[in-house]
Amino acid sequence: MGTVACKVGVAAKRSLAHGGSSMRYAILAQLPRISRWLLASGVTVLATCEGPTVPVPQPLLLAERGPVWSPGGDSIAYVETDSDGNESIVVVPLDTGDRTSFDVGRGAGALDFAPRSAKVAFSQGFRLYELDLSTGTVTPFGPDALSVWPAYSPDEAQIAFTSDGGENQHPPDLWVVTRAGAINRVPLPFPRGQMSAADWPPDGRYLVSAYHADETPRLFVTDLAARDTAFITPIGVSSLLPAWSPDGEWIAYVRASNGNSGDLHLVRPDGTDDHRIARNSTFPAWSPDGRLLAVNRLLGDRIEAWLMRPDGSEAWPLDRSN
Repeated sequence: MGTVACKVGVAAKRSLAHGGSSMRYAILAQLPRISRWLLASGVTVLATCEGPTVPVPQPLLLAERGPVWSPGGDSIAYVETDSDGNESIVVVPLDTGDRTSFDVGRGAGALDFAPRSAKVAFSQGFRLYELDLSTGTVTPFGPDALSVWPAYSPDEAQIAFTSDGGENQHPPDLWVVTRAGAINRVPLPFPRGQMSAADWPPDGRYLVSAYHADETPRLFVTDLAARDTAFITPIGVSSLLPAWSPDGEWIAYVRASNGNSGDLHLVRPDGTDDHRIARNSTFPAWSPDGRLLAVNRLLGDRIEAWLMRPDGSEAWPLDRSN
């Protein structure tokens, strides 16, 4: 893959380099000049990219990226990046704070915890894998294609993900793979374009994802049975990383403007009652009882995992939870 230098207006005035070893992004398609959402070690920013260019050296951000909850709500898992750029999947019980670490090398992407078993799905090197936490066994799944953002269905029978389907340089679509290995593109009523992370409601009937038809990603909800699809965030409002609440009443998502880290919003599945609950918060994940959200926050040179109340009234670092 080529290298794309991306200029952003964050306070540090950094240029982000797609293809470098110190930053990972959710960009699968590379076009000569286009604005893209970059998920740089857990920080969401809107950037303008040009390529090909010379790679830009990057400071390494120590990170606890993409925290997700265990099925019982008693543990948090995330991708940890150390000072040498090595990455591990870390599982932390909330009652003790003890850590179990699984070395996955470099290039690990977003996680999802299986809702009914001790397994974690993740992407690495734009391929999909499942880690069995009881044995440490890592098993590949999904297509032999650029693929990211795995998301288990509530019954664990399917995993949604985004992929280019093996079509080189094509913007990624939304797909579903079954436990039996069947892989299908999700039919959608608009032109093919770049998709990002998806999530399921408790009944597994719908998917929420973000569609990047132009420079601005918008959230949409699609009924997998009826094939009805509706956007739930307006044109011109950049929104992505949706997380459906366990009671099905809310969707948490990240809204960001050019050069800013993301604000966390809640919205109803029909697009009503949209409101901000926190600033500087990305990668939301609901606890199974719906009482807490796990998020990422950028603090200096670190990406930290935090827990917070869904009404935004209280937030604290994960390492102070036990």
